[in-house]
Amino acid sequence: MRTIKPAIQLLALAAIAFGIYYFFFPPPEKVIRKRLSNLAEAISARPQGNIATVANVNRIGSFFHPNVSITVQGFGQEFGSVQGRGEVQRIAMAARQQVGSVAVEFYNVQIQVGPEKTNATATATALVKINDENNPAMQELQFRFEKIGRDWLIRSATPQNAP
Repeated sequence: MRTIKPAIQLLALAAIAFGIYYFFFPPPEKVIRKRLSNLAEAISARPQGNIATVANVNRIGSFFHPNVSITVQGFGQEFGSVQGRGEVQRIAMAARQQVGSVAVEFYNVQIQVGPEKTNATATATALVKINDENNPAMQELQFRFEKIGRDWLIRSATPQNAP
């Protein structure tokens, strides 16, 4: 009985240490999945007032690499290609001023992290509702992420059927 108690205590201590480590250093897949979820929340937010709108647009921009490249197809208009975080923010601001509401959700997220753990590819199905339409648009997207410091930033986003 005396040897079981220290073994249980050691096992409990190891489980707690693993939990703390996992909390402070989660695996890249979990971080990237959370980033996509937070991006969808930021895009779907309905800020009221100019300051809140600018803060929301800056938050949206914070998910992207400064030299991001995005290819956009469908969703009512053909934007083509967006280059750079500044242009992403400019388009987000214009969308906030022209569109009443946007709701974005990402489903079927699959993530592959590169062997050096500094880049990753994620595929997801984006479900986009503009102005509370009954028929949301769906698009398969491929995101390429790059780790800068502790942040995983979107380096590129393209429709799945694009080159």
